[in-house]
Amino acid sequence: MNFTRREFSADEIVERLLLTMVAEACDILDEGVAEKPQDIDLVMIHGYGFPRWRGGLMHHAKNIGKDRLTALFSAHVKEDPCGWRVPRYLERVFATGEEHVSMFPTITGR
Repeated sequence: MNFTRREFSADEIVERLLLTMVAEACDILDEGVAEKPQDIDLVMIHGYGFPRWRGGLMHHAKNIGKDRLTALFSAHVKEDPCGWRVPRYLERVFATGEEHVSMFPTITGR
């Protein structure tokens, strides 16, 4: 596969890192390692130092929104199908039409 080198802005780098983390978090939920999105958020905030003001990784993903998440993952898959994929968790939830807010519920009590 041929790759063309290009510059990435700081925002693009952050976006790609966060999307990769969201994809892994979705896999963790899909595999049953974590029971609910709030579990991911608690570990990210208290274990990894994810910015508390963002509400956790999954809360941040919820704020990105279903349409934007779909567009971002789709664009990356199109650009690099070997390196990117849409997480099964997202595919399943989006395909069933489940309410996006219930997929990434807000953590309360913080």
